[in-house]
Amino acid sequence: MSKHKSKIPFAAHSRKSRAYSHLYLRLFSSLAFWITLWSLMFLYFFTIDLLALIFGERLIPRLLLDTASLVKVSTIFTCFLYASFFAPKDYLLRFALLFTFLADIVLLYNNISPIGVIIFCLAQYLHISRYASLNPKLFILWSVINLFILSFARATLVEPIYGVAFIYANTLLLNLILAHRWIKRESYNHRRAALCNFFGFALFICCDLTVLISYFARIHILPDFLFAPANFICWLFYFPSQILLTNSSMMTTPYYAPFDSKLKAIGDQSKLVKNI
Repeated sequence: MSKHKSKIPFAAHSRKSRAYSHLYLRLFSSLAFWITLWSLMFLYFFTIDLLALIFGERLIPRLLLDTASLVKVSTIFTCFLYASFFAPKDYLLRFALLFTFLADIVLLYNNISPIGVIIFCLAQYLHISRYASLNPKLFILWSVINLFILSFARATLVEPIYGVAFIYANTLLLNLILAHRWIKRESYNHRRAALCNFFGFALFICCDLTVLISYFARIHILPDFLFAPANFICWLFYFPSQILLTNSSMMTTPYYAPFDSKLKAIGDQSKLVKNI
């Protein structure tokens, strides 16, 4: 009798665990859940940043500004969670997103931190490694050249931030070039991943161009009034770029099928996509 009673709590616990697991799968595999989550996060930081741009940061409570910055960084972590759920075996993509998140944390406190840019370089390197097979010789040569540039920067009086920023820029550009080559190489079944990758890096470059404008305005090479608008605009490129890159995996789970179908349908209706 005591053995029978002891099995009842265990069975109830097992049913409860299965119920939670089922709820977890339904929630995380839902197209509506991710669109709603990203939309709410975007609307929050967009609204706060727009108010700060129009009225000035001094008129916006510091708590709201800090929370908006935290939400921005959190969006990248949600991209990491998304990839971990829908592409758990795409380790290079997951680590690239994780390093991107870590770089954003560092740059949140110091937006010209060499360490933050180095972590971003590692993220870009992981992205490039995903399709190094497209041109292995170019990948090896590029790696050697960047190591030489880094060594040269350390051995001279060049500021570390400039050497690292140069490596980051050529890494990002190479990512875009290889992403375009990937589109030409992949079959229709993988075209969604290749297109998301290409447009993700195109928006990434647009983001970094606005960051460059912001930096030049900060050091008075460009007019000071460009600083705030550039900082505002950069996230309008950066956030969607990360969502697109998050959807660029070919190693997806069956739960990803609705996303795959929706993105392919959008691509089939776009004249821009058809011309690439």
